[in-house]
Amino acid sequence: MNKTLIALPVVLLAACSSPREQNTASTAVGVQAAPGLATMLGGEGRAERSFGTFGSAVLSSGIFDGADPWDEYTLIAVRDRDLAGFGSKLQTYGPSELSTILEFHVLPGRIGSQMLSSDTSFETLSGQRLFVSNWGGEVEVYARGANGERASSATVLETDIEFEHGLLHFVDRPLVPATDDLRTTLERLGDFDILLSIVDRSGVGQLLDSDGPFTLLAPTDRAFEAVYGVDFDLDSELVGDVLDDAVEPRLLIDDVLESLGHHMFAGRVYARDFSTGSMNSLDGSAVEVRFGKQGFSFGDARVMRSDLETRNGVIHVVDGLIQG
Repeated sequence: MNKTLIALPVVLLAACSSPREQNTASTAVGVQAAPGLATMLGGEGRAERSFGTFGSAVLSSGIFDGADPWDEYTLIAVRDRDLAGFGSKLQTYGPSELSTILEFHVLPGRIGSQMLSSDTSFETLSGQRLFVSNWGGEVEVYARGANGERASSATVLETDIEFEHGLLHFVDRPLVPATDDLRTTLERLGDFDILLSIVDRSGVGQLLDSDGPFTLLAPTDRAFEAVYGVDFDLDSELVGDVLDDAVEPRLLIDDVLESLGHHMFAGRVYARDFSTGSMNSLDGSAVEVRFGKQGFSFGDARVMRSDLETRNGVIHVVDGLIQG
């Protein structure tokens, strides 16, 4: 379930400046949507468990509206006293980014503390994965960024708190997952000017800005030049420059676009999800997946970097083009 969290910016930002007032107001609003969680907003009489800001945002989001009795969730919750210091940072995000942040704190299913072991990860309502590390009994959860790095992490303080729709775990700070879309991520990473220029001349470019999610096998600028043996002129209607004064062969954009159709998959497909064999790309083509000593590849295109998170999908950087 992935609903639009319209009220999130107002709830989060207002509550960061006045958590106590928000606790009182939100309890009345949330009783009908999720009475179990609404009852807990007062902190069960314990100030150290007061999480009215986070709880109000969840209730206002409508995540539990119309939920079946057997639907269960796991909330990665932040207490008011731990969230208060992040008010100024949250103000830098727009409504859609704040929605992504909140959805990242909600996991479908009942995930107890016994499942929070190292090298595990769980899908969140945002579609991005929440990763877990456990060293010496200290459990941390974290989000990966656009470079595959640990971009945002939090320490788990208390676990396995029951509420009507599942379990709740407290962490010491909010987690901020990737909030840029596929296009913005490619622009910030650099080395994808040719790819962006080509897809913008086709309908493929619109997919990079859409809700998705999609998995993109992104060839670098060097990959294009290595495959076709040309220096690309991005301002020309023809992608290829002159190779030889006598022959002057050129590469038409349509030829490149036909190849790029094999580079996108529906949904988020992480490196761990691929297996040897073939899988259908977004254009219906069968793409061969192979594993070797140096990692995995799609056809002759080797994966150089994998699992780069974005708001609307995941990117794997490849060193070549997948030929049909």
